[in-house]
Amino acid sequence: MPLTEEEKAYINEEEQLLETTLKSLCSQLPEAQEAKVNANLAARELTKQVVNEWNDEERQPLISERLLRTLF
Repeated sequence: MPLTEEEKAYINEEEQLLETTLKSLCSQLPEAQEAKVNANLAARELTKQVVNEWNDEERQPLISERLLRTLF
C-alpha cells in the first residue's frame, strides 16, 4: 500500500527534526565531555580531601596517646 502525500510529508518532517536534533547533540558533545572530565576531577579532589581529613582524625588520638606516654 503506497504512502499518501500527507504521510510522506510527515515522514520528511520527522527526518528533518531527527537530523536537526542529531546535529545539535553532536555539537554539544565536546562541551559535555569536558564538563564530565572536570566533574570527575573535582570529585576525585573532594574524595582525596575527605580521606586526608579522615586519616588526620584517626591519627590524632594516636599522636596524643604517644605524646602522653613520652611525658609520663
